[in-house]
Amino acid sequence: MLELSFTKPGLYTTVQDDGRAEFHSYGIPPGGPMDRASARRANWLVGNALTNPTLEITVMGPEMTFDGPAQIALTGGDISAKVNGVSVSLNESMQIKTNDRLSFGRLQSGARCYLAIGGAWQVERWLGSASAASIEVDLLTPGAIVRKGDRLRIEGSHIIDARALDWSKQANLENAPIRVVPGPEMNKFYKSIVADFFASDHHISNRSNRMGYRLESDIKLKTDFEMISSGTVPGVIQGTNSGQPIILMADAQTAGGYPRFGCVASIDLDRLGQMKPGDMVRFDMISVAESQKLWRERQALEALMFKSV
Repeated sequence: MLELSFTKPGLYTTVQDDGRAEFHSYGIPPGGPMDRASARRANWLVGNALTNPTLEITVMGPEMTFDGPAQIALTGGDISAKVNGVSVSLNESMQIKTNDRLSFGRLQSGARCYLAIGGAWQVERWLGSASAASIEVDLLTPGAIVRKGDRLRIEGSHIIDARALDWSKQANLENAPIRVVPGPEMNKFYKSIVADFFASDHHISNRSNRMGYRLESDIKLKTDFEMISSGTVPGVIQGTNSGQPIILMADAQTAGGYPRFGCVASIDLDRLGQMKPGDMVRFDMISVAESQKLWRERQALEALMFKSV
């Protein structure tokens, strides 16, 4: 049994697997990684199932010590990871020895780094998922938010042949606009507001988290339209009473009473999940058909990627 000991918890380090999407209709937030593609890549690099738990490390990383040999991989945001003080790379598997110390430093890019460790994670699950629950987390998924002194146990720790992935092409998309499909109530907003929203720069507010990103800009998403509470999914852009747009994220509520202006295309949700308060973001509108085409192409690319060694 491999055991990790956390001497520092980091800013916000959580256990995240594939989440609870099948319980969305019961009012349970889906949860899971903010950057699902990065979590899947990390698991593939160490030979785990793609939906296995990983650690989602936000902006400022933890510090941990391994009590035995292991294989790890880091993907997503670059938070200057080091093993025993020596810098290590993203998107490739690496071996850890007994008493090795993994730490993190200055944030270089993105906002969230994903750590996968080969083996079966011995973590609590609720509704079939180990992801930190957005409600009553200590009761439902104890240990899913990492705190100083916590220990993570992994059974059947294994080491496979080294793997690496070239993610440089995707990195070139970091500053591209986030693509959005029209929402059910977009036609309730003045056409001038719609045009201004897509022509403007927006900044992610400090009042943002895994439940939702608030946007700060000169554009007010306001309408006189009133609606009853309706279903929502991660990526939905809501216009609020104040006019401040909110983008629902992984831990968001499953229904809301604000008009649904648009929805971030599935293919860009991971890129959005790598943004942080203060980052500037622009949006492009695309059709639902184009969004579906891009998503199919992405799935085909991943299928080829994960077959290769």
